Amino acid sequence: MPAEGEGRNAIFAAKSGWSVSAFDISDEGKNKANRLAKANNVTIDYRVGLLESLNYNDEQFDVIGLIYAHFPADLKSFISQNSK
Repeated sequence: MPAEGEGRNAIFAAKSGWSVSAFDISDEGKNKANRLAKANNVTIDYRVGLLESLNYNDEQFDVIGLIYAHFPADLKSFISQNSK
């Protein structure tokens, strides 16, 4: 989940049984997400940085959730194309 922020959507997905990877540019967002995950007894793979520096593998994900992620159209396309 790009632009995950404080982790609410990632935690919801993890509680629903999904294996969740998320990223954002905020260390504090990651800290809050990890606390929320612990409080809900789930784990998430939360990384901090820009997509091109996070070393995800091609075709690593089955689904990508962009929830309230306000990116320019070219960046949305980049994320979608590089997450296949």
